[in-house]
Amino acid sequence: MTIRTSDQHAGGHAHGLDRVRERGQALVMFTAAIVFFVGFLAIVVDVTWYWANTLKVQRAADAAALAGAVKLPDYPTQARTLAFAEATKNGYTTGVGGVTVTAAQNPTRDIQLDTSVSAPVDTFFMRLFGIGTLTATARSAAEYVLPVPMGSPLNYFGAYGAIRGWIHTDTGWRYPTTTLTSYGVADTWTTPANAFVDEAPAPPAYATTVGKSSGPPPTPPTNLQGYANFHVSMPGPASDYRFLVDGGIEVKVRARSTGTGCTIAAEVSPNASAGASASWYGLTSAHGNNAALTGTDTDLIIGGSGSTSGTDTGDWWGGTASGSPSAYWTAAKFADGAFAVRLRVQGAGSSCTTGTTSVDSVAVRISYEQHDQPITGPNGESLTAQGVWTGVLSQGSDVGNGDAYQAQKNGSGTSTMYSPGGYYDYAIEMPAGATDGKVWIFDPVFCATGGFSNGMGDVVYGGASATSTFFDIYDTKNTLYDASDDTWIAGNTGPAGAANPDYGLFRQSKGYDPSQSGASHGSGWSTCQRGKVTNPAVGGYWHNRWWPLATGLSGPSSGQPRIYRIHVTSTDPYAPSDQASTKTLNNFSFFTSATGGAPRVYGLGSMVAFSPLPRGSAVDLYLAQIGPAYAGKTMKVSLWDPGDTNTLSATLQFLQPTATGFTPASFTWTASKFAVNGTNCNGSSGGSVTSVVTNTGGSSKFNGCWLIISIPIPTTYVAPTPPGVPGAGWWKIRYTMGSGTTDASDLTTWKTQMIGNPVHLVTP
Repeated sequence: MTIRTSDQHAGGHAHGLDRVRERGQALVMFTAAIVFFVGFLAIVVDVTWYWANTLKVQRAADAAALAGAVKLPDYPTQARTLAFAEATKNGYTTGVGGVTVTAAQNPTRDIQLDTSVSAPVDTFFMRLFGIGTLTATARSAAEYVLPVPMGSPLNYFGAYGAIRGWIHTDTGWRYPTTTLTSYGVADTWTTPANAFVDEAPAPPAYATTVGKSSGPPPTPPTNLQGYANFHVSMPGPASDYRFLVDGGIEVKVRARSTGTGCTIAAEVSPNASAGASASWYGLTSAHGNNAALTGTDTDLIIGGSGSTSGTDTGDWWGGTASGSPSAYWTAAKFADGAFAVRLRVQGAGSSCTTGTTSVDSVAVRISYEQHDQPITGPNGESLTAQGVWTGVLSQGSDVGNGDAYQAQKNGSGTSTMYSPGGYYDYAIEMPAGATDGKVWIFDPVFCATGGFSNGMGDVVYGGASATSTFFDIYDTKNTLYDASDDTWIAGNTGPAGAANPDYGLFRQSKGYDPSQSGASHGSGWSTCQRGKVTNPAVGGYWHNRWWPLATGLSGPSSGQPRIYRIHVTSTDPYAPSDQASTKTLNNFSFFTSATGGAPRVYGLGSMVAFSPLPRGSAVDLYLAQIGPAYAGKTMKVSLWDPGDTNTLSATLQFLQPTATGFTPASFTWTASKFAVNGTNCNGSSGGSVTSVVTNTGGSSKFNGCWLIISIPIPTTYVAPTPPGVPGAGWWKIRYTMGSGTTDASDLTTWKTQMIGNPVHLVTP
């Protein structure tokens, strides 16, 4: 047997080498795997770090967009500044450490702010591969949905059209343009034409006379001076007015005298063109201020309000003429060529015989009443009828009467909607370049009229409590959702409360207007009929007048308008329970003007609308202005307590503007009951309709209910301006009334908003 030991040794050695090789390969693979996993881990760490930083960058971009959007669309430069500041707060300042922040108003949506933030992100393990930083970039967009303008595209708001019933008014003070020389009567005073104009406060020029006249009649008077052509223009036809029911003819003389005990007497003529044959009438009894003159210019007002019956000849200067004042004094007798005034000096003092009397000016004012006359502006401006008054219920009223937010009662309980601080606000919009801005309120004081059928509709629902209404104007700083930075400018409340001299002006008004069929409601009520109250510091004076709320408003030098806010409430913030038992409605109107621009006034997202509604007709009222930025969005219209239209049926439509007019819009609706005494409307709804019936045969379907309307705005909507509408994008609401024997009215709270939070991010 032969043993081959050498072969055996060689074979065993070969297998050992294989095992060594295998171990070496495993080590290489293990080492490579470690390198791979370490590299992968490095990438994961760096990517995670980069992702975490991109979230921070995104949050900064979002915060910048939200912070700056509140200044749009008015102030894009300020929006950009706020966006940069907010990015800095989040750790990203443009130009510092490689950071870039951008913010710009969207070129097609002026309410949207587009932002971006870019920042370098340091790496850890990627540095091994030559990548030291990565750039994180995030973009965002936010929009600012402003409160929807409501009710009016003009510089006035709440102008129904006509003040219904007999309205006491006057011509204002009218000055002469000639003396009686044009009628063949010679002047007897020196420089009589100097009395044509009241130069105050500038140094005046006087018409003068020495001594006093003889008289009074029947002694033939001497030393008289006559004035004519006062340009008194009375309305027509005659059926639209009646004269001197209360107020009469007033003659105002601004004069002084060096004599003692001198005063001025006045006479009027209805036929001065007859010359020496003209008829002259003086007062049969003393009326007004005809006190003795002094060495200082004094206004003497002769005539005026002296009786409540309107039959006192002393009021209407009738002399020996027979008949009632309205029968004797007609429009023709006040016209140029007919009406004239003559003055004489009289007095008991001895020095009046030799003293010099100097007259700076003479003027006349004719008081009369008009029936169903249109409301005009504070300076006589013609106003286009808007078909609606705006107003407010008193604190103690019930929500079922139509005011959702100022009425505190809900049946025998308290309304949870009551929010005197949150409602109602009206915008005064002053455009760029506007100066000397003014704001007036028509009939701000409560004065009961003949229910809804007379005047502006001020009415007592029950009881005899006095009524307060407060109007305050603020500079909003154009942050309409943030009242904390608003600055009070003027009003009859104000931050100082009772320290404000106007605080009591329209507080606890307890008046009624007999000329508008107003009736007293309990003892202690006094009339507030225009002409009865002669002191502007008493609220009743401003019944059916324009009260000047604020002056000196202005717009910015450039850019979007500056918006001021008028807040209206019936709750006294300094006596919060003062009106808890008052149940009344006070209606009013707004007017604004400016130099160098066309201002606007409108409701800020909500308002109370009192609409007189004629039977058998359709009434179109301005609802809201919807700009092109809201194309594709949804408009939500909330109507509180619509359809209280007495015996008349009523249908509502919502009209979308087009380039050629208006067209009914499609909408869906739902209703819900809130007032405890309201209609059980819960669960009622309608889908894709163009009208909704609110009253059938005198039965309101939504009494004490919210009627919620959802109107989809077409994606192609461009906010057109229909012919005759002074503004783009104005929608209307149409009331169509059924036939009947009497007209109707409806007091409703309107609220319009675009769906979505006021300030929110815009998703792609």
